[in-house]
Amino acid sequence: MSKEARLASRNLRLSALWVLQPDYRVIISSLQSRGYTTEGLERGPSSVQIGKKGTVTVEANLERRALAVESQTSIRDLVEAYSELTEINEEIGTDMKKSVFFHEFVGDFDMYTRKSPLETLNRLPVKSDIVAGISQELGKPIAPFTIRFGLKDVEPSSQDWLDIRIEPMLMSAKTRYFLGVVYRSSFDEVIPFVKSIEGKLKGIIEILEKETR
Repeated sequence: MSKEARLASRNLRLSALWVLQPDYRVIISSLQSRGYTTEGLERGPSSVQIGKKGTVTVEANLERRALAVESQTSIRDLVEAYSELTEINEEIGTDMKKSVFFHEFVGDFDMYTRKSPLETLNRLPVKSDIVAGISQELGKPIAPFTIRFGLKDVEPSSQDWLDIRIEPMLMSAKTRYFLGVVYRSSFDEVIPFVKSIEGKLKGIIEILEKETR
């Protein structure tokens, strides 16, 4: 991969789906004491922002019993804010590692590279008879455009799930990849994964580009 290749975050989210409703009133009060803005924030049909500080927003989804932390720019800020949320719940006697069904990371990224993502994905080795057969059915020459990976032999609705999607950005297919990531598991699995996600994604693109040289 080119040394000039770089990864940019588009949207990042860490959330927990709770067994019972969290104590939102106490959580909001604790967020305020930690420097978060807690008033005048956005409300949706089923969710409400309950805290905002720097690049980070904390959101509660009342219907799903979910607490989430979002940031558009910073993995570090995201993880630090989620750790704060964990500490707040520990202070009020709730263990976020045990009181939730799962923790989930959802992230969208751009990868800028000098090698064409469109060309890289088009050249991925796929059985020629499959490509030829689909081309014949469509009456047009086709090639791989998107690649997507999930955990082997695991249902996507499982509480343990990993999903990675890679494709060229539609408006800049020769210079940028879009990478979408979903990882759902325990606290002790998800947090280390998120902290290392940038290196993992760069490594995946490097593997793909080596395969199509």
